[in-house]
Amino acid sequence: MTILNHTRWLAATGLAAALAVTSAAAQAPGNLRIATTSPGSPWNILGVQVGEAMRENHPDLRTSSVSIGGSVANIVAVARGEAQMAWSVDTAVEEAWHGLNQFPMEFRNIRAVGPFAAVPLQVQIRQDSAAQSMTDLARGAIAVGGPGWATTDMNEAVMRSFGYSYDDINAQGGQVHLVGHADWGPMLQDRVADAILHWGGIPSGVTMAMVENPGIRVLSFTDEEVARILESDVFARSYAFPMTLADGLYDGIPEGGANTLAYMSVALVHEDMDEDFVYEITAAMFGGLIAGVYQDGVSGSMESVLAMNEQSSVPFHAGAARWFAEQGITVRTE
Repeated sequence: MTILNHTRWLAATGLAAALAVTSAAAQAPGNLRIATTSPGSPWNILGVQVGEAMRENHPDLRTSSVSIGGSVANIVAVARGEAQMAWSVDTAVEEAWHGLNQFPMEFRNIRAVGPFAAVPLQVQIRQDSAAQSMTDLARGAIAVGGPGWATTDMNEAVMRSFGYSYDDINAQGGQVHLVGHADWGPMLQDRVADAILHWGGIPSGVTMAMVENPGIRVLSFTDEEVARILESDVFARSYAFPMTLADGLYDGIPEGGANTLAYMSVALVHEDMDEDFVYEITAAMFGGLIAGVYQDGVSGSMESVLAMNEQSSVPFHAGAARWFAEQGITVRTE
C-alpha cells in the first residue's frame, strides 16, 4: 500500500493524539515545500503524504512535493531557504557537509530528520542483451541517471571498482547516457541502451514498466564485488550496506535473489526550522508513513537511525532528536 487515508491512519495508530500535543506550540511555516523527485516515485509519494499529515494539525499550511533536480539541488534548496525540507542520497548529504565534489562550500546549516529509505542498486539488463556481467557492460550502452545526480556519481564509482570509467566506456565503443528515469524504458525498448544502473525503491514504477516491456534481467554481484564497491571513497562516506533482493520481488531477479548494495535516503531540514514542527514531522514519518511506502524492514527502522548517527557527520535537528529520545534512541544534535 502506498497511498494512505491519513485521517483514519493517524487516528488508528494514535499519532493524531501525539501530534496534537505539540501542534498548538508548533510554529509551522506558511509553506512546506519538500524537494523530492519525479511524481509517482516512492520519494515523491512520501513527500505528498508528509504534507497531508502536517495539514491535519495545520490546515492553513500550504504543502508541495516537487522535483527540482535531484539530491544535490535538493540540499542546496534547503540551505538557501528555497525549500523547507528535502530528500537526498546520504552520500550527497555527507559531501554537502564537507564541501566535496559538486558542493563548492560546506553546507553547515542543514540538519537531518533521519534516514527513511533503503535504496538498492539494481543493474537492469535488457532481456535479449548478450551482456552477462559488469565487464560486458564496459563496452555497452548504459543509462546511468541525469547530469548532476548523486546517483550518477555513485554509478561511476561502481564502474571504477570493476576497472573502468564513463570515459573508458565511450572510448571503447560503448555509450554512457546521462538521462533520467522517464527515458529508461523507451531506451531499452528501442535498443538504444543495453542496461540501466538504477538506484530505486522495490519495485518502482520505472522498474515495473521495463519488466513489462521489453523485459529485464537483474545482475547479481558476488560478495567480493559488493565488498570492493563499498570500499570506494564515495561509499565510504555513506551508510551503505550489502542487500539481497529476493527473487519474488519482480520478474527478472535471478533464482535465489540478487546480491547488491543499498544506500539510505535522508530527510533534511534547515537548522532554523521550528523544533516542535520538526518533532511532528518526525513522529508522522517514523511512526508509520515510511513503513506504508517502504516495506523492506530496513527503511525507517531505529537501527538505521542509530547507524546514521554513528556514521554520518551531519547532526540531527533538535525536534527529530526529541522524538527519537522518546523511543529510547539518542542522536547527535551538534
